[in-house]
Amino acid sequence: MTQLETKPRFEQLAPEALAGFEMLGFPIYIYSFMTGRICWSNAAARVVWHAPSAEELVARHLDPVSPSTRTRLDSYRASFARGDVRMENWTYYPKGLAVTAMARCTGVSIAGHDEAMLVEINALPPEALPANELRAIEALRHTPLMITLFAENGQVLMRNPAAERCFGDLDQRLADGDDHFAAMFADPDDAIELRKTAQADEPARRWCPIAGEDSIVHAIQVSLVNDPATGSAALLVAQENISRLVAVSQQLKESEQALDAVLNLNAAPSLVIAADDRRVLRSNAPLSALVGRAVAHDERADALFADHHALAALCAKASAGTVTSAQLQLVGDGRVMPWTMVSAAPIIYAREPAIVLFILDVDKIFRLAAALETELGNEREAAKWQRRLLDIASHDVRTPLSIIDSIAQLLEMKAAEISGEDLILRARRIRYAVKRMDDLLGTTLERARESRPELPFQPRPGDLEASVRAVAASYSEGDSGGEGGTLRAPPPAIRIAMPPLPVFAFDRILIEQAISNILENAIKYSPGPAEIDIGARRDGDWVHLLIRDHGIGIPAGEFETVMAEHTRGANSGTIPGRGLGLSIVRQNAQSHGGTVAIEPTEGPGTTVRLTLPCLSADRLLALADDADRL
Repeated sequence: MTQLETKPRFEQLAPEALAGFEMLGFPIYIYSFMTGRICWSNAAARVVWHAPSAEELVARHLDPVSPSTRTRLDSYRASFARGDVRMENWTYYPKGLAVTAMARCTGVSIAGHDEAMLVEINALPPEALPANELRAIEALRHTPLMITLFAENGQVLMRNPAAERCFGDLDQRLADGDDHFAAMFADPDDAIELRKTAQADEPARRWCPIAGEDSIVHAIQVSLVNDPATGSAALLVAQENISRLVAVSQQLKESEQALDAVLNLNAAPSLVIAADDRRVLRSNAPLSALVGRAVAHDERADALFADHHALAALCAKASAGTVTSAQLQLVGDGRVMPWTMVSAAPIIYAREPAIVLFILDVDKIFRLAAALETELGNEREAAKWQRRLLDIASHDVRTPLSIIDSIAQLLEMKAAEISGEDLILRARRIRYAVKRMDDLLGTTLERARESRPELPFQPRPGDLEASVRAVAASYSEGDSGGEGGTLRAPPPAIRIAMPPLPVFAFDRILIEQAISNILENAIKYSPGPAEIDIGARRDGDWVHLLIRDHGIGIPAGEFETVMAEHTRGANSGTIPGRGLGLSIVRQNAQSHGGTVAIEPTEGPGTTVRLTLPCLSADRLLALADDADRL
C-alpha cells in the first residue's frame, strides 16, 4: 500500500450534505478505505448496485479482488492526499453483472470513516465501449506486465497498475518537466539506445538495470507509436522483471557445480551445448515442457530453434567471451511455439568449452505489444480519414455558400431594381444552394457515423441534363470571388448544348458535386469572365459529359497528376486552392464505375470529360457491390 508522507486531505462531509445527496437523481456512494466497504449511498446508487436497501449494501465486503485493483485504489488514496480529483472509467460487478461507468472520485471524510472516497457514477451506454475494447482495457489493467505510454519528452501519458506499482514512487519524486522515461534506468545509456532504436521505427529490446533498486533488471521492449488522444509521437514500453533469471545467469558463470545445482531446481528452461558443434550436453525439465518433448543428449540444438543463423550468431558471440542475448523462436511438435529471450554465456562443462543458454518465455510481452501497436495503428488510420473527411466537407460547402453570398450581395446592391419575378428566381437559386449544402453535410455526417471515408452511393433514375442546368444556373449571378468576398461581375457565360439523352441511373448528389467542382475550377482559373461550353455524347452504354473552359489550362504533362489529392497544376500561381476538387470528381466518377479525364484542347483552356455508364439503378448497384468485393 502507498505510504503517505502527509496527513490525507479528506474533506469532512456533514450530515446535511449527505441528506442533500440522498435527494439527487444520479448515483452517489461513499467507499471507506478503512473498512473496504460502501459506507453510504443514495437511492440511485443502490439501483446501480442492485441493493434492496442501504443496510444490505453496507454489509457487502468490497475488498479489491486483484493486486491491480488494490494498486489502483492505493493510487487514488495517494491522489486524495494531494487534494486531487480522479475521473476514470470503472467496471462494477453488482451481483455478478458487469456495469461500465465513468466515475468522478473525491477524497472525503464522514463520521466513523476518516479516509473515504465519494464516487459519482455516470453510466456509459453499451455502445460507448465495445466489448472487445472494454476487455482489452481490463486485460491491460490486470496483466502483471508493466505497460507505459510515454510522450517523446519522457512524460508519462499512461501506466497500467503493474507499472504504477513499480514506478509510482519514482513518478512522485520527479519534478514537473523531468524525463520519467530516462529516470527508470540505472544506466542513462540504456535509455538513449532504446530511444534511438525505437525512433528508427524498429522495436527496441534490451535487458536493463532499473534505477533505485540494486540487482533489479527488466526485459524491456520500446516501440514508437502515436498517442491516440493527440496523434503525437509516443513511446510504448512493455517490461517485465527478470532479476531472478539474471541472478541465476550470473551464478552459472561462477562454476559448473553451481550450474548443475540451478538446472536441477527446474526454475527456468535451460540448455548447455557444446561450443564447437552445438550438441546438447545438458537440459532441464522446464525446457522439455516448453518444447513439448524430451530433449535428447547429443542432439543438435539447431533442432530446437526456428532460425539457425540467429542461434549460430548468438553462440559465436558467447564463444568470443561475450555474455549476450537474442530473441529466438522455438520449434516443437507441430505447435506454434513461443518467442523467447535467450541469454548465452561461455562456460566449461564436462571439461570442454560450452555455452549455457537460459531461455525466458517472452511471447506474451511480444503479442501484447503487437496488439497494442495494431490498435494504435487503427487509431492513426481513423484520424487520417477524419481529417480527409473535414477537408472534403469544407471544400464542398464553400461553393454553395459562395453562391448564396453572391445573390445576397446582388440583392443588397440592386434591391430597388429587382422585380418580384426576379426575386422569386433568386430565392429559388438560394434554396437550391442551401439544398446542395444540406445534402453535402448530410452525407458527411453519414460517413462520420459509419466511420467510412467514401460518400454513400445512392443511384436513382435521373435526367443528367437537368442536373447540369441546375448546377449551371446556380452560377448565373457570378460568385463572391473566394475568400476576398468581392462580387465578381459579370457572371460566367455557361453555354449548354446537349443532345437528347436517355433516363439512366446516377447519384444526383455525387454527380452535381462533380459538375460543380469542374465549373468552380473553370471560373477560378479564367483570367476574365469565364466562358464555359458544356456538351455531351452517347457511345453505346456510356454517356460522356464534356466541359470546356477558356482559362489558363493545365500543362500537358500534368493531366493525370492533378487528379491526386492536394495536387495542383504548376501554373496555378497565387490563385488560392487546396488541390481537392478534381480528386473528388474522380472518386465520384469511380463510385459509378465511370472515369474522369482531361482531354487535349485546341487553344487556351481545359476540357474535362466525365464518363458514366448508362445503366439502371439495380445494375449499377450490382456492379458497385462486385467492385467492393474485389
